[in-house]
Amino acid sequence: MMRVVELPAVGAPLRLSSRPIPQPGPGEVRIRVEACGVCGSDVFLQKGGFGAGIPLPIIPGHEAAGVVDALGDDVTEVAVGDQVALYYISTPPDDPWAARGRPNISPHVQRMGVDVDGAFAEFVLRPTAALVRPPAPVPPAVLAVLTDAVATPLHGLKRVAHLAAGETLVVLGVGGLGSNAVQLGKAFGARVIAVTRSEAKLRLARELGADETVAADAGDPVAAVKALTGGHGPDVVIQCVGSAAVDEQAIA
Repeated sequence: MMRVVELPAVGAPLRLSSRPIPQPGPGEVRIRVEACGVCGSDVFLQKGGFGAGIPLPIIPGHEAAGVVDALGDDVTEVAVGDQVALYYISTPPDDPWAARGRPNISPHVQRMGVDVDGAFAEFVLRPTAALVRPPAPVPPAVLAVLTDAVATPLHGLKRVAHLAAGETLVVLGVGGLGSNAVQLGKAFGARVIAVTRSEAKLRLARELGADETVAADAGDPVAAVKALTGGHGPDVVIQCVGSAAVDEQAIA
């Protein structure tokens, strides 16, 4: 048996429980979980934000890393003992959207910790396509967030916005996503302006390399950003808060 943290019902508190240790099927890998973050979507799940149809009780958790513990049939991509990060979503092997690099919009997508049991557990099963093996050892707590809290702003800044060196990036919100967006912006060579409410997060943004910070509740943050950019505004804005009001600021 293994220890797990599960959601028994929508709106209910999470509870510590026990489950049988899962056995990997063909193409699957069992991972001994070493670290798993708590994402905002885990809270969203607990509050019923994913709607009906969630299999309950469900084990949440998708920002995870661990060590390969057992292999299913025909698995050759990883070996027992390999360190891996876990990817949030998976699709069938022949999924056409996955083949185009867009598994997130496949009608057959399965979300770890939402559609299938996640990593708030001692062990979890994942298909090999949902594993990322680092080229060198990484602290588990760092590796756990790379495929979510780091990859999300990375995708937005690199593949969507095409942020370039010398451009000005505004990061709205300096939480789990925003703190990584600040660091990524600096890594791309951009000028980074971080906008957030908390004084502690303003300090964090500066420690992470933000060139300027704006206190969102000390006046009009849009006007403040325009003043810092000579009235032109930024080249790129990344919204890391998730509220409609901040959406309006992002496009102002």
